[in-house]
Amino acid sequence: MPLSAVGHDQVERLADRLSVDPPTRIISSDILRARQSAEIIAAKLGLPFQTYAGLREVDVGFAKGVSYAEAAERWPKIFAREGEERFPEGESFAEVADRAAEFLRSAILGEPGRILAVTHGGVVRGVAARLLRLPLACVAGFVIDNASLTVFRAETDLVQLVTWNDTAHLGPTRAGGGWSGVGG
Repeated sequence: MPLSAVGHDQVERLADRLSVDPPTRIISSDILRARQSAEIIAAKLGLPFQTYAGLREVDVGFAKGVSYAEAAERWPKIFAREGEERFPEGESFAEVADRAAEFLRSAILGEPGRILAVTHGGVVRGVAARLLRLPLACVAGFVIDNASLTVFRAETDLVQLVTWNDTAHLGPTRAGGGWSGVGG
């Protein structure tokens, strides 16, 4: 599915924010919405971008086109916080984490500058778990909003989480993760 009008606006806001201190390189998942997001950001920043299959979200195999609720009912073990169970004819969340983290380790870790990776929530959670040496269950409940900014700092063997799910640039249009229902 392509970016919605709201998604397009959110990515424009992210691009405006990034223009203050732009990345030196942009890479993206080759899935449509991530690619469209990268196109918007790249155009705003005057930078090229490259797409990589290694940054794709989980391949859900036979669950493609099935609602989340129905998939959870049919294959409940897939959604266990440990992420080890595979989607039928697809992959597991653990495999996504391994694939994406290995791609980033080989493609960009150790490269000078700031690299913007435009990808998906599950990938961000998986990469965080692998790079920070945490079990997937530790990050399963972490919120990742659309067009949010998560920042890692990598120095040889040390990877640090600097910022998680920053949506300050979205203002009241953020997709979720807000304080709805909390007053005062």
